Amino acid sequence: MEYLTLPADVKQVRNTRTGEVWADIAPFSVAEASARALVEASWPIGQRISRLLVSPGGAAVGGNEDEIEQSFRVWSGSGKETLDVGMRVLVEICRDRDCELLVWPRVGSLVSDIPGLLSVSRKHEDVGIFLEPAAMLPAGEQFRLADFVDRFAEVLPVPSVCAVFFDAESANEVGGLAAFAPLVRLASSLEKPIVLRGISPENAAALFGLGPG
Repeated sequence: MEYLTLPADVKQVRNTRTGEVWADIAPFSVAEASARALVEASWPIGQRISRLLVSPGGAAVGGNEDEIEQSFRVWSGSGKETLDVGMRVLVEICRDRDCELLVWPRVGSLVSDIPGLLSVSRKHEDVGIFLEPAAMLPAGEQFRLADFVDRFAEVLPVPSVCAVFFDAESANEVGGLAAFAPLVRLASSLEKPIVLRGISPENAAALFGLGPG
């Protein structure tokens, strides 16, 4: 069992046992990466990074835009073009620098749901998915959390899903970490790293009935 940690005030994912950096969080989004100069200015040549974790970004343009308008922006031609251009730039740069690119989907972004992340996986076989289930649940909608957990359980075995992230605070807003126990156990059985925020590996192991890591 491999536990990683991502504290709220830290821009790196680290191994909880060794302290080794597992991934660095990019200071730019996929949408912003369509401007290659911005990426190169933020990530100087010579700065060694083994994995780069990037949020899709790009959906919202202002505080007055509701979820329907954001969804339209995501699925519109302009949204898809922004995603495609940004992904092409990042894939090329990461390939040149021998760095693994990971995309971090979330509601309201250019990769906001399961079909979206699967589309990225199909188009870019060498790109990983950093899966945070609680960040992909639709806000303000009536839904059965168990149904979403079942859907994510179908996604977890996809080879491109390289880690699963559980934020205790975000999970509490949709039913608590215990509701995601089936996903944690599945990730463990698939030997995929489990990333934690707001809960220690020891408490997580006790909550989910797993080894301490």
